[in-house]
Amino acid sequence: GGGGGGGFGGGGNNGPNVMAGDYRVTLVVDGKEVATKTVRVGGDKDMPMTDAERKTWHDTALDLHDMQRVANNAAEAVNQLATQLSAAEALVKSASSAPATAKQAITDANTKLADLRRRLGLNQQQGGGGGGGGFGGQQGNVRGQQGQVKGQIMGSTSLPTAQQVRSAGELREDMDKVIADTNALIASVPAIYDALGATGVKPAALKPVGPLPASR
Repeated sequence: GGGGGGGFGGGGNNGPNVMAGDYRVTLVVDGKEVATKTVRVGGDKDMPMTDAERKTWHDTALDLHDMQRVANNAAEAVNQLATQLSAAEALVKSASSAPATAKQAITDANTKLADLRRRLGLNQQQGGGGGGGGFGGQQGNVRGQQGQVKGQIMGSTSLPTAQQVRSAGELREDMDKVIADTNALIASVPAIYDALGATGVKPAALKPVGPLPASR
């Protein structure tokens, strides 16, 4: 997939250009292949690299692009979890006597939710979709940092620096933790509704986030 810059706040969702080579392009009409041709894509003349160097540049940027896509999915899930927990809190307020265990479970879940919002750059966004935001200047914002590093690499005509490669590896580890924590919270919310005796209004369980595609 083609792509311009990556954005320094986490908002750029374009991926790197494809590698040079021959590509098969097929025209499909009504589900049927009606024409096929081979298209040759040349290397970017503004990027004087060897094929091996160009592949390193491409693969590093594409790994970060994959991470950013999953991070955006996690952000969307966290926003939906916030809505589910707010509804659970409303049930507690309307109940004559909600179980203390359910109240504590909501408190614990909201603490974890706030931490995930920070790590996904959602603290400056009130509601709305996961989108492509990121607020890269925010400390601990994994999603914003992904956009920053990807933007730096895609805006350069040279190999990624050692620091950028190291940052990409660290961000992968951070993102794996975000995925695990998001999925743990997703799994915990239905039990809160059960504890409140509100199984009948329990929201459908969200689809788990991730995993990250394998690094190239």
